[in-house]
Amino acid sequence: MAQINVILWDVDGTLLDFSAAERRALEDCFRSFQMGPCTPELLARYSQINRTYWRRLERGELTKPQVLLGRFEEFFAQEGLNCRDIPAFNQEYQLRLGDTVVFRLSPLHICRCRRSTLCCARWSPHTQKKQE
Repeated sequence: MAQINVILWDVDGTLLDFSAAERRALEDCFRSFQMGPCTPELLARYSQINRTYWRRLERGELTKPQVLLGRFEEFFAQEGLNCRDIPAFNQEYQLRLGDTVVFRLSPLHICRCRRSTLCCARWSPHTQKKQE
C-alpha cells in the first residue's frame, strides 16, 4: 500500500464551522448597515436563498457576480428589508466572511498526522482574483 505524504482538504465544514461564520458575518453586516437584528429566522431564509443561487451557478444558469448580488437582492426584497447599497453590503459580507474563523469543537484530532504533511485550503476574498 502506498504511503500518503500530503493531505489536502477544504477546511469549510471540516475544521471550520461555515454556518457559524456565515451567521456572524451577516449579523455584523446588518449592524454595520443599520438594518436591525439578523434573527435566526432571517438567517435561515437567507441560507436557503443562498443555497439556491449557488446550485443555479453549478447548473450554469447564473454567473458568479449574479449569484453574489442576486441572493441579497432577492432576500432583501422578500423580507422587505431596505438596503440602500447591495453591492457594498455584498462586498462587506465577503470580507467579513473571509475574516471570520469559527473552529468546530474538536478539530485537533484530525490534525494529529505525524507522518503526513497537512495542507488546508480556504477561499478568501483577499486572495480572489479581481473579475473584470
